[in-house]
Amino acid sequence: RRNNNRRNNNRRLGSRRTSAVKMYDEDSLTIKWAHIVEETIKGPLINLIVKAAVAAASFPKRCILVTTIFSLFILVGGFVTNFYMEVQEHKLWTPQASMVAKHGQWIESGDAGFPINRYTAFMLHTDGKENVLTLNGMGKLFSLIEMIRTSPGYQQICEKANIDGTGIDENGNVTCMISSATEFWSHNRTIFENNVTTNEQMLDILSQETYPSGAPVNRGSLFGYVATEDDTYFRR
Repeated sequence: RRNNNRRNNNRRLGSRRTSAVKMYDEDSLTIKWAHIVEETIKGPLINLIVKAAVAAASFPKRCILVTTIFSLFILVGGFVTNFYMEVQEHKLWTPQASMVAKHGQWIESGDAGFPINRYTAFMLHTDGKENVLTLNGMGKLFSLIEMIRTSPGYQQICEKANIDGTGIDENGNVTCMISSATEFWSHNRTIFENNVTTNEQMLDILSQETYPSGAPVNRGSLFGYVATEDDTYFRR
């Protein structure tokens, strides 16, 4: 009798726990959403896959023909609608409604006046209190160029980018073209330090209208808006 009473009590307690858990689960949002997904998506999707598999097994030739025609139709539709695959990261991941995307579209549209073939430029900026046309400023420029030229993979990139064969250094090696005031000293710090000891000497050289190679100097791209004396020499 005691055993029977224990069994009955356990059954009652278990039924209560089961009903409580069931009521809690049925009222939870997760269970409701699972039922919705299973009834509206999972069931029809499985039925569609089963029907497609039965059709492919029953009519294999027709299935292959329909698949081929559909693929050709998609291909022709892509050519007609000028479809292309976008791989540029700044277009894929940048929000199209952001100011960054709008600025990029404005630059690439041609309305801004920027050239189509652009290059990356590194510039030294100051707060206006210090003159960069000094021995110290030129030394920083040499350090920056040396850091870039000694970076891993720099030479391999230059060899791939040098399509027209113009990137040749003083030793005849293929390299990237550098547009910098350091060209007055062949981008060589040793030549600069051996020949220039004062700011006045450096300014005299920078004021030249041609490089030692005879190529003309584009002051606007090198120095920006600078103060000069008689439009020739930099103001000391």
